[in-house]
Amino acid sequence: ENDTIVNPASPFNFLVNRFKHRNGNILYFETSGVPVYNTAGILTGYRGVSRDITKRRIAEQEIHKLSSVVHQNPNTIIITNLEGEIEYINPAGCNICGYTSDELIGKNPSIFSSGETSMETYKSMWATLKAGKKWEGTFQNRKKSGEYFWESALLVPLRDAEGVITHYLGV
Repeated sequence: ENDTIVNPASPFNFLVNRFKHRNGNILYFETSGVPVYNTAGILTGYRGVSRDITKRRIAEQEIHKLSSVVHQNPNTIIITNLEGEIEYINPAGCNICGYTSDELIGKNPSIFSSGETSMETYKSMWATLKAGKKWEGTFQNRKKSGEYFWESALLVPLRDAEGVITHYLGV
């Protein structure tokens, strides 16, 4: 006869524990389980399962670091979809142009057009990007306030794991 009762009313889930291995490496474990009581209702321990999530945790930290690099970069960083609609602009880009990211998401970067950059520049840019190559050039753009500013840009196609262009990155 089993003298333990599992109380399903107070389970714990996904506690992340950090351990230092004897070799010095940091390991992360995710644990879920339930308290176990004896027939008298006294807690005798816990029954659960743990799994090593070290690789996932390291990947999350790397993503956070790279995200911070983009978000905190002092240069304008814009990501557009293949139709040229802005999907992301970092705070530095917003500070330079005077728009908020909410005002720019879904818009085409032509919102910055001053009318002073030649059509040949834009044709060259799109032909180069669609050919899967990087493009470097200069635009005379306009801020939300109407003030003009010059911008040197490096634009590159972003590719998925199969090599298909999915977005464009502008710095």
